[in-house]
Amino acid sequence: MIKNRLVLLALAFAASLAVSAEIDIFRILIVYILLGLVLALWRYIDPKKNAVRRVCAMILDFGLGFLTLHVGGETMAPVYPLFLWVILGNGFRFGVPWLIAASVMATISFA
Repeated sequence: MIKNRLVLLALAFAASLAVSAEIDIFRILIVYILLGLVLALWRYIDPKKNAVRRVCAMILDFGLGFLTLHVGGETMAPVYPLFLWVILGNGFRFGVPWLIAASVMATISFA
């Protein structure tokens, strides 16, 4: 998931550069990087399956999508497919219950 998070970050950063986003978007991405590092450290310290860590990761990923869409408005619409990527990624990697959880979280954050 750490590799996916880096790709997610790179795509969000590229989208924000492509639409010459406001400085607030870049602040959001910096916070995302820092919290992603916290999750990576948590996984390194405790490599066992951890439902709380998975939920925190989904909140972080969907939070990035929500905040970039909220702050950037329609100019950040290219970020929308990242929601689908996170939903499907959780489903493929962790199974149907996590696919449903990710779908619910995405719906809530996108609404």
